[in-house]
Amino acid sequence: MIQSTFDYIIVGGGTAGCTLAARLAEDPDVSVIILEAGEQTESWESTVPIAGTWLPGPGQDWQFETEPEPGLLHRKIQVAQPKVLGGGSTIGEMMYARGNADDYQGWYRAGLIDWAYDKVLPYFKKSECNLDSKDNFHGRNGQISVKRNTHTSVLTKQFIKAAESTGYRNNEDYNGKHQDGFGPAHFTVDQSGVRCTLDKGVASFSNIKRKLNCLVDRVIFEKKTAVGVQTVRFGEEEEYRCNKEIILCAGPYNTPAILQRSGVGDVELLDRLGIHKVRNIPAVGRGLQDHLYVPMCIQLKPGFSLNAKHAAAVSEIDENRESLNEEAVRAIYTSKGLDPNFPPIPITGFVRSEPLVLQKPDIQYILLPVLLGGPWIESNACIPSVPEETMDIIVALLNPASRGSVAITSRNPADNPSIKHNYLEEKRDLDTLKTAIGKMREILSQPELEVVYRKEVVPGQARDLEEHIRETAWTMNRPAGSCRMARDEKDSVCDYKGRVWGLKQLRIADSSLMPGMPAGSVTTVANMIAEKISDYVKADNAPYIPPSQEEEEGSKRGL
Repeated sequence: MIQSTFDYIIVGGGTAGCTLAARLAEDPDVSVIILEAGEQTESWESTVPIAGTWLPGPGQDWQFETEPEPGLLHRKIQVAQPKVLGGGSTIGEMMYARGNADDYQGWYRAGLIDWAYDKVLPYFKKSECNLDSKDNFHGRNGQISVKRNTHTSVLTKQFIKAAESTGYRNNEDYNGKHQDGFGPAHFTVDQSGVRCTLDKGVASFSNIKRKLNCLVDRVIFEKKTAVGVQTVRFGEEEEYRCNKEIILCAGPYNTPAILQRSGVGDVELLDRLGIHKVRNIPAVGRGLQDHLYVPMCIQLKPGFSLNAKHAAAVSEIDENRESLNEEAVRAIYTSKGLDPNFPPIPITGFVRSEPLVLQKPDIQYILLPVLLGGPWIESNACIPSVPEETMDIIVALLNPASRGSVAITSRNPADNPSIKHNYLEEKRDLDTLKTAIGKMREILSQPELEVVYRKEVVPGQARDLEEHIRETAWTMNRPAGSCRMARDEKDSVCDYKGRVWGLKQLRIADSSLMPGMPAGSVTTVANMIAEKISDYVKADNAPYIPPSQEEEEGSKRGL
């Protein structure tokens, strides 16, 4: 049953979807609908920055997991994917990290000349409201507030000094001129210490309709033209039609799945599931990438870890969770001596595993003076008992060589797709993580840390590094690249404007189309992509205005 018709249908109300909708709706004469499978939340988990460490529940996450990963001893990895209006801006990672300038120069070298660094920087700036930097690398009037973590302590100061002694730059702005080095982490937090989410921005537009709890089944085609979307809402089928375009912003797991259910993908998969072929594009669902991390844990000398304070706050919140509001949660954290205005990540660092060879960092370190634990502790008996005075160090792989895939297993939109990341399939990824642990150990050995550092607990000096990595590595939840764009159709899904090859009125505008993995937060980059694609959409759908007689005569005279 056709519900209604809109100029633009945006599938997925996450970071990219909300940004795109708001930009398109700036024209009051167009109508936009966002189809979002989740709901809108205003819970304290989505407003208090330090509470960003709480994992989303089943109602706010798709609950996807990979197939058994051979490179990780056949473990199935839970891959978080937000299922809520605002997506990753509302729950999940808050770190603002654009990646390296050379990431986008790599896209340029691959033939995507419109995605060079100087072409994407204006779109990063357009969406940014940076509360610290006033230089030409940052914006000050955008919808995303960005703030550096202002928390400093003896631990953070000594760690920066130790990194400098090891040869790394003291870098307060890894989103600016240089990415390399160690410095304060940047977060999407506003001036008053509230998490900056994009769902609120679309609410101010009367020409944007938000349809929540709306599971998208497939795109409807008339020949090769996308004309509508079939959905399921509370068990009832609904259909929406478009006048101009359908734009997929469902993320790197759901976007390829929707295309495949719509008859766009590898013809062998479509035939096996009895799906009518609209267009054979084998690259749909292929080329999936992700940032993998391996945990380290160090024991600190008494007084420098925040574990006891954090644990006490979490325990008190757990006991009263249903009755707490934002003000009460902030008060609990503050009473324990913790700053509720930032996640508990004071420092991050970007490093090259081979400084004389690589053009950009391929390792990220994230320091957490609290022990968050997580699946790598809960599911692995190989992890020793961890003392209270500890600090987590996340060691992340930023430029993975391994590639995975996404493929539907049935025609039912309620069935999860088969996700294979093929983590560590390429030996280079394993070697880089080994090198990364070694480089962190070099920093920890510096005399500047003697006042705070006691010993390494995980993996421990006696542990075999390959064994540790394969048994404990986990996802950073930064997937990308499953519907990559390219300058030609070979091994890609869409062109440089996000338009799906060979089809009309169908476009992609999320991290699925990334041709290469940026050395940063996928949420940050997805927002830039949506900003840039919105300009393509506007230009491609602008009404034709014939030249005036004077303009035509002037053109003939060469004026």
